[in-house]
Amino acid sequence: MRLVIAVILTVFSLFGYVTAQTAQKSAKVFVLCYHTFHNEKKSQYNFTPDEFKQHIESIKALGYHFISMDDFLAGKFDYPLNVMITIDDGNATIKNIYNSVLKKNGIMPVFFIYPNIIGKKDYALKFDELVWFKNDGVSFGAHGYFHEYVNQKLYDLSVQRFKDEIYKAKDVLEQKLSIPIKVYAYPFGLYSPITIQHMIIAGYKYAFTINWGYVQTPIDQTKKYEIPRYLVETSSWKSIYETLKKHAVPKNK
Repeated sequence: MRLVIAVILTVFSLFGYVTAQTAQKSAKVFVLCYHTFHNEKKSQYNFTPDEFKQHIESIKALGYHFISMDDFLAGKFDYPLNVMITIDDGNATIKNIYNSVLKKNGIMPVFFIYPNIIGKKDYALKFDELVWFKNDGVSFGAHGYFHEYVNQKLYDLSVQRFKDEIYKAKDVLEQKLSIPIKVYAYPFGLYSPITIQHMIIAGYKYAFTINWGYVQTPIDQTKKYEIPRYLVETSSWKSIYETLKKHAVPKNK
């Protein structure tokens, strides 16, 4: 009898393992890029807190699972449909949606920061606020130092300015936050082969573009410095939602 029970448990265990492995192998990750959350419309990159809340509710209703950067780096994809929320720059309006929308829904976002504005501009977060968010579980990545075009043109113009966008950004964030900075988001989504070379030298694990597309797991390591992201704008949200909806619907329906 014990042998029969052991066999049954083994079969169920293997089934669970295979199911998890299948889910991981077939997982899709849609990375969304947001910027600001003002209550008044100020730019194409801005959404009010209520609009952002509607985005999250719409995504959840489609059956997507929200993952963190820690999940992404660890290759932890337990569900076939995943979304990762990234917020670029470091605008203080993040505070308008952090507790009321993100934490309320169990979402840990990624803040891609360019340090030159932090604590210097009225519209930006301060470093002590970044530390608070870090302690609360938010992940961080670099987004340039001055938010310049990190491409061949900048490299040809000034190697030092080019390197500051990659190395200085990483160094300052690591010093201020006391954590390793492993990921990077290209300012304006621009990069060149020379940029990828320096991503590797600087020790970044992944770099994110604003080229549309989803990440298919297991992640293609030859494309780890060209990870796609959907830049969410007032004019693009409808198309992004329709894309998410299309992938959420089973092919046989």
